[in-house]
Amino acid sequence: MRFERGLTPAPAFTAPKPSNNLVRTPCSGLTKPKMAVRSTTCVNGERRRFSQVTRTVTPGLLLAVWQYGLSQAQPLESVYSVATNESTLTIFVGKAGALRGLGHEHVVAVKSFSGEAHIPSNALNRASFAFEIETGSLSVADKGITEKERIEIERTMKSKVLEVSRFPKISFQSVSITDIKPTTNGETALLNSRLTLRGVTNQVSVPVTITVTPEQLHVSGDVTIKQKDFGIKPYSTAGGAVKVRNELKIRFSVIAKPSRPAD
Repeated sequence: MRFERGLTPAPAFTAPKPSNNLVRTPCSGLTKPKMAVRSTTCVNGERRRFSQVTRTVTPGLLLAVWQYGLSQAQPLESVYSVATNESTLTIFVGKAGALRGLGHEHVVAVKSFSGEAHIPSNALNRASFAFEIETGSLSVADKGITEKERIEIERTMKSKVLEVSRFPKISFQSVSITDIKPTTNGETALLNSRLTLRGVTNQVSVPVTITVTPEQLHVSGDVTIKQKDFGIKPYSTAGGAVKVRNELKIRFSVIAKPSRPAD
């Protein structure tokens, strides 16, 4: 073999010897240094395992996040209990009939009642009110009548009109609160409710003024109901010449105190 002067012959190519540090991977068949191989699971296998873990973990994680978000979204709630000694509930019974001038307009005071109000913070439209009246506690508060007359009127009212022995309670439960409007003394609203009287339940809408403070809840207003709507026949005497009106006006001013403040 001849070489041109001044040129150095290139070294002969020698194939590298296989290294003991190389292993064959199960996926591509390529070799990699042992130090670089962390597992014998191929990339596709890793993806399948990751997908399985994701399917297992993701639903639980989403549920936990949803529950946390729901708990944060729900407004805090305060519970108020009626303070009977600071509240008034009065029923006005008018007179009717040809000889109504001979009759009396009655004022009936409710002495025993209880109830609760649940008021979510900054969400009066989601509040709920529940009251219960002991019918046996109704007391005639007419002026200008004798004690004998008062006792007789009460007896008639409780035994013949309200049938206290059969229906010992009158209940009131709010269903929704609408028409909420701010005022200088709180808010006015319409309390859409169920009133159960003498075993009959009717829907009633009660205009109220509501004032809420950390110290107390004050709900006031009045509503007119009809006795016949509750299966009550208005009491009459003298052949109907003297009788009470079908309409009853109920006026209330209810004070309630916190029994559980907002959490």
